[in-house]
Amino acid sequence: MSYRTSTIKRGRTQKLGSSKATIAVSLARKKNDPLYKKMIRYKGLYKDAKKQLERKYAPKSRSLALQKAMNYKYESKNLKMYQQFLVEQEEFAIKELVGT
Repeated sequence: MSYRTSTIKRGRTQKLGSSKATIAVSLARKKNDPLYKKMIRYKGLYKDAKKQLERKYAPKSRSLALQKAMNYKYESKNLKMYQQFLVEQEEFAIKELVGT
């Protein structure tokens, strides 16, 4: 689960490079290219290794992720701004009551 989002703007050359790579892989798959098969095999090995690491470190990574999520809520600029707004509103209300 992600708590922050980001948008990456790509230029024309980056878009063309991405498109060329996607089309090249698609063509290789259609032609049963041995390099495509090699790429897929290593991609599978990478995913298997990642799953093993996730299983091995699951308890520790889960607790650290929860800590990070809790800290994010309290470090949020929007939350701080909202809390400041509430304080100002309360002070304004007190001044209104005392002044009247």
